Amino acid sequence: MSTPRGSGPYIVTQYDAGTQIVLEKNENYWKTAEDHDGLIPKQNVDQIICRFIAEDAQKTIALESGDVDYLFECPSIAISDYQNSDEINLYSINATNCEGLYFNCTEGSVCSNQLLRQAICYAVDTNAIVSSVLGGVGGIPATQIASHIAQEYQPDKEYYPYDPEKAKELLAQAGYAEGELNLRLVTDNTNNRREIAEIIQQFLSQVGIDVTIETIEASTSNARITETDTWDMIMSGYACVTNSVLFYFYNQLSENNSRGGWKNDEYQALLDQAVIDGDLDLAMQCVEIVEEAAPILPTYYVVKYQAGRKGIDYWVNKYGYTSVFPNEFTYNEDATWLYD
Repeated sequence: MSTPRGSGPYIVTQYDAGTQIVLEKNENYWKTAEDHDGLIPKQNVDQIICRFIAEDAQKTIALESGDVDYLFECPSIAISDYQNSDEINLYSINATNCEGLYFNCTEGSVCSNQLLRQAICYAVDTNAIVSSVLGGVGGIPATQIASHIAQEYQPDKEYYPYDPEKAKELLAQAGYAEGELNLRLVTDNTNNRREIAEIIQQFLSQVGIDVTIETIEASTSNARITETDTWDMIMSGYACVTNSVLFYFYNQLSENNSRGGWKNDEYQALLDQAVIDGDLDLAMQCVEIVEEAAPILPTYYVVKYQAGRKGIDYWVNKYGYTSVFPNEFTYNEDATWLYD
């Protein structure tokens, strides 16, 4: 970004790549509070500085020292401390995002074997992943492909409960003896994926499947997914945008754009119709086919946390979005640090 342009309530006056964006009040902003249905004022502050901080430890230090006033992504390591803090407010948001393990389902690949995929799903304890990696916060153990806020979610349903003995049975039915398989698992180092990959490696070793982990740069992960000759399993995420799995199915699990190469003619016919009219019954039929085929093992549903210094009135989500815009914050009498 070299010459930013815009007509919003704030304009970009400085951009330092990878460091910060400085926004100043747009004195010529054309909308008024009435244009926003009275929900937000025109502008709340004269200047907003958005800083990019990569390291989790540095994020918390910046907030606690007053160097920043709000974290849009609160590190999981700080959540328990902030829950009972006298100086910092913590906010949780049920996101549409899910984390998962994709299988390479392309023809001829080892994971094109449905029984093997099902065996792996039974072999992994998603509760243990959330407990050990996320400390019990930042995620909800996944029990099904639909996220916990999607309309297709079934509260009392768990398709692949942790069952290592069942996993061993299915592994044998798939034609593999314990210790015969060595699968290649690719992951990047974002969203705790490397740690989760290591836990999956441990669980699979307990049922007789060896796993070799390769860690790649996050910037190359999308390209790597298409290189299906280089991996058997890959860590990635998805989102049930519009609170339905249909968006995800159509964009990542359809014949023209199938992450991992899984395809099913019956499913595709149902999906093509479901995305037109949003029919819940058709969507649920799609869900059942996907769950049985297991082209992906959902690991956890993301719970996002944000943290801010006392005195900032949190902007409640509107229009179904989980984004927060700093110009929509307001401040109360507890924001004494504003005047230090």
